[in-house]
Amino acid sequence: MTQPFYKDDLTKIHKDNFKLIALFFSLAMMYNFTNVKPVNPIDLSFWLDDQIKLMPWTVLIYHSWYPTLYLIMYFLKDDKYDREYIMALFIVKYLCILTFILLPSVVSIRDEIVPRTFYEKLIMLTYKMDNPYNGFPSSHVACATIAYHYTNNKGFVGKFFQVQMVLIILATMTTKQHIVADCIGGILYAYVVLNFIIPKLREYDLTLFDPTI
Repeated sequence: MTQPFYKDDLTKIHKDNFKLIALFFSLAMMYNFTNVKPVNPIDLSFWLDDQIKLMPWTVLIYHSWYPTLYLIMYFLKDDKYDREYIMALFIVKYLCILTFILLPSVVSIRDEIVPRTFYEKLIMLTYKMDNPYNGFPSSHVACATIAYHYTNNKGFVGKFFQVQMVLIILATMTTKQHIVADCIGGILYAYVVLNFIIPKLREYDLTLFDPTI
């Protein structure tokens, strides 16, 4: 049984949350070390990926991922589940990176682009900065699914964030940054974290709820 949550302890919980946020973004730095050409990467693409057309303008939605995740952290900062949300992001990101190392994959469906428009140039810059590896599972999709879950029943602003998360998931495919299998994998990883790992942490780690511990 968890101990009660006290609003008077918000200052401490905010400070502790910054530590979790720092850990989460440190994993993002680790991504760069794993985003290199692996030996015999798996290719999970299939016919449906060819039916999804490149939509260069959606690269703006794709890159709204990090800012939106942080805005949700701020939106939930006085909420009982703020720390749990950040912890869930950290866990699912860790599991994704672990998979990138143990089961490397390749995104083989990127189109050849002659950059003429601003969006096409931004797509090309994205491709140069992010090699076509570490596809499965999509950490964009996994974290977006986590964010969608924790903004449920949070009023109009929560609905806005949920719509944004759905758009980000779609943008991973319309920018050709990910294939369908990557997105399915991201959703499944988030499902495991939300339905199996987080409930266990609720049971054994009371700090998810009570900042005084």
